[in-house]
Amino acid sequence: MEKRFKKNLIDFNIKYYSELDSTNRYIKNLDSSENDEGLVIVAEKQLKGRGRNGNDWYSPAGTGLYFSILLEPEISVLDLSKINMIISLALYNVLKNKYPVKMKWPNDIYLADKKIAGILIESNIEAEMVKEVIVGVGCNTNQEVFPDELNKKAGSLLLFSGETVNNKNILTDILIEFDSLYSDFMIDGIDYFGVWKQELGIIGQEIKVKSNSNIIQGEVVDIDRQGNLILEKEGGNRQVISSGEVSVIKGGYKN
Repeated sequence: MEKRFKKNLIDFNIKYYSELDSTNRYIKNLDSSENDEGLVIVAEKQLKGRGRNGNDWYSPAGTGLYFSILLEPEISVLDLSKINMIISLALYNVLKNKYPVKMKWPNDIYLADKKIAGILIESNIEAEMVKEVIVGVGCNTNQEVFPDELNKKAGSLLLFSGETVNNKNILTDILIEFDSLYSDFMIDGIDYFGVWKQELGIIGQEIKVKSNSNIIQGEVVDIDRQGNLILEKEGGNRQVISSGEVSVIKGGYKN
């Protein structure tokens, strides 16, 4: 099934599939003649759904919202992190209208201390310019159960509220909000770094970061313009953290 609609900047072309390996991988494997900015691939089920850091994303049929957007921004590689901030805020802004969600660095959404959404961004860079970006989103909407290994850390909108979610409606809301923020950035040069940084609520928190086999602990004293955490470790040494799984040691997120 295919659906088209145009907002401020992006001419969205939404294509629905009952089953794919992953929505990101599907776009990556398309012939260049099929790749236009605004292509949105949605799967009812992902056989090999992927999250950040090589993690799998649990994607059973008929429950969650799994989709990817193709962008062709032609921006400097230094601005790639802005795409992450914009899609994170778009997802957060839509969900917070109905649920007490929180953003977790760098682009996860939590509800009642359980992860309900995540983002995977993949890009094609040539000569320091971002030619293509695939933005993958997984949102746990109508899951009623999770595998044992996910029970303690994964949740869904249905499990929180007891109400079934219309995935097509929430997808439309997310795309409209994303297009608005993306248009602000691409057309008017509006930088959403400050808003994203404030909504994270992580500055001043003591955290533990797991990256590969290393665990680093310290206080988040700042976030730089590229979205990296500035961590002050015991003894006063500072370290830049660009990726990893973060857990807050004391107090939880502030927002």
